[in-house]
Amino acid sequence: MRKHISTVFAASIVLVVLAGLWVGLRQFVALLSAASPEVAASITGGMFTAFVAIAAATLAHRSARIRASEDAHRAKKVEVYHGFLEVVARLMANANPSVHLKPLKEPELVKFLVKFKSDIMLWGSPDVLNAMREFNVQAQVGDLKMFKAVDSLYRAIRSDIGLSNRGLEPYTLVKMYLKDPSELDAMITANSSVKRTLAS
Repeated sequence: MRKHISTVFAASIVLVVLAGLWVGLRQFVALLSAASPEVAASITGGMFTAFVAIAAATLAHRSARIRASEDAHRAKKVEVYHGFLEVVARLMANANPSVHLKPLKEPELVKFLVKFKSDIMLWGSPDVLNAMREFNVQAQVGDLKMFKAVDSLYRAIRSDIGLSNRGLEPYTLVKMYLKDPSELDAMITANSSVKRTLAS
C-alpha cells in the first residue's frame, strides 16, 4: 500500500513539473512573438548558443568517461596477458640453458592457468577465448598444430590490446622464444612432406 502511494506521489510530482514547464514555455513563446524581430532573434540566438554549449559539454564529458573506462580496461588486459607471457618465458627457460629464469614447477603452472582462464573469461576478447580453447585442445594432442595454436593465441592477445599483426610472418611470435627458430621451420617442412607422401 505504501509503495503504491509513493508511486502515485512521484507520478503527481512529474505531472506538476511537466505542467509548469508547458505553461512557462507557452508564456515564453507569447513574449517572444510580441517582441520586436531584433529582440526575438537575439534571444533565440542566445538560447541556441547556450543549448549547443551544454550539448557539447555533455558529449565531451561522456566521451571522457568512456575513454577513461576503455583505458582502464586495456590496462587490466595488459596486466593479465603480461602475466601469461612471463609464464611462457619461464617454461622456455626449462629447455633453454642460455635463459636464466627460475623454472616453473608444475603446481605453479596449474595454479596460474586456472587463474588465467578466469581472468580472460572476464577481460579477454572472443578471439582470445577461442584461441585459448584451441590451444587447450592442441596441447592435449601434442603435435605441430600446437605451435599454430600458440601463434594464434599470441596474435589474438596482441590484437585485443590494440596492436597490429600486419607484416608478421607465420610463427614469428613463437620463434621469438626458441633458441634455434630454424628448427621449427625444419619440423614444419618435414611434417608437410610426410603429409604429402601419405596423401599420394
